Amino acid sequence: MEQKKVPVKKIVVSILTVIALILAVLLVLTIRKVSIIKELLATAAETDKNTNCYVQIDGNGDVEAYVKGDNFKAIDKQPNDTFNYYGEFEGVAYMATDFQKVGQKTYLEQQGKYISLIRTITLYIQPEFLWQTAVESKIISTECNGKDCYEVRLAKDLIIWVEKETGLVVRELNVNTTKNYSYKFGIVTDADVQMPDFSDYEKY
Repeated sequence: MEQKKVPVKKIVVSILTVIALILAVLLVLTIRKVSIIKELLATAAETDKNTNCYVQIDGNGDVEAYVKGDNFKAIDKQPNDTFNYYGEFEGVAYMATDFQKVGQKTYLEQQGKYISLIRTITLYIQPEFLWQTAVESKIISTECNGKDCYEVRLAKDLIIWVEKETGLVVRELNVNTTKNYSYKFGIVTDADVQMPDFSDYEKY
């Protein structure tokens, strides 16, 4: 018995229908990611207004940071050395080092603009690249460090976990380095960010 040939037109219509369905699903998923990112950016913008915050970073070395108004202090604790940073976000900053191995104390004066130590998703995603980011990223709902979060894969080697309620980044995986962030708001005093007396430090 001779088999009936399926009309070419019908095959083309079927293929186009499948392609249209796939594109529709991708569009729906992308729109969902755009909605999530927009909501996180809006939430993070409110969080970014905080001017009093203590930040602890656990990763390759431990960092403690204090932010009050335009002033900050950051303590970077390495296995053998401790680096202390003091200054303003836009202006003069000082890096004071205490090299425990040789008992040497030095400080370095630097002029520049320093990014916020309060890490929100706004440091990773710019609104003008919203759709591009949505297409290229992968977003899933999860829990991280006891927080209700979104896991956002921005690149092959860059994943951030963003708290839904605040837009704060609570974990970052960059290449092979993992950093965990914790925050406390409204507890930093003037004394926490006070510039030290460098009279017993050697200027570098």
